[in-house]
Amino acid sequence: MSAHKKNTSIQSMYQSTPCLSLDQLLEYSENRMSESDRFQIERHLIDCELCSDALEGLTLSENRNSIRQQIDDVNKEIREYRSSQSSHTYKWKIVYSLAAVLVLAIVSVVYFLNKRPPYESLYTEYFMPYPNMVPLVRGEESAGTLESAMVEYESGNYNGSLKLLHSLLAKEPENSLANLYAGISCLCLNDPQSAIPYLQKVVNSKNSDITDHATWYMGLAYLKEKNLEAATASFKRLSQETSIFSSKSTDLLKRLE
Repeated sequence: MSAHKKNTSIQSMYQSTPCLSLDQLLEYSENRMSESDRFQIERHLIDCELCSDALEGLTLSENRNSIRQQIDDVNKEIREYRSSQSSHTYKWKIVYSLAAVLVLAIVSVVYFLNKRPPYESLYTEYFMPYPNMVPLVRGEESAGTLESAMVEYESGNYNGSLKLLHSLLAKEPENSLANLYAGISCLCLNDPQSAIPYLQKVVNSKNSDITDHATWYMGLAYLKEKNLEAATASFKRLSQETSIFSSKSTDLLKRLE
């Protein structure tokens, strides 16, 4: 092992693994990263239970700085041991023992903080932008505002689609498709709070074609907001109906128990 690697702190060692670093988890939980970086983090969280639990623990923790302080304190102890011990073998046994203790300490903190299901990871697992239901004719100059918005939506430009949908809804506030896709666009932009009013308007409209769609995404928005009561109500409604979302709603309800 090189001298450079020996001088690596515990936090740095964790950053070299496939799992997320503490800084990445903090930046994600505090919404301090770009959309592309957030997407990559969410893809990782789907498959990594450890990182999902750690994120939930950080989210529920009222004093996140204490976890970072624990890591800093242990890194300090490691540096002191490295400078005071003469035996390399003995020294690195201590280093890795401390690393193991740190891992157990953090996992224990996460375990006791994480009394509820990992809402963030469940949301990430179940959320997927719904395909465009508006017929599009590419290159047609007479395309309306809704069609133009859906071109942006299909390309992944959710800010662009939302801007056009806002323009349309200013003239047609009850347009169900515009409200549905405005709500989904907000979710794609990690803004569940703004998504809910759009989706609620579709649910209230009793439009049988897309009411179930709006109910599903509204349930996910509430889940993202950690409003378990409202999310459960939406999923229960869907689970009791014949809908393309019935099976997923039933499964999600079981996992929320």
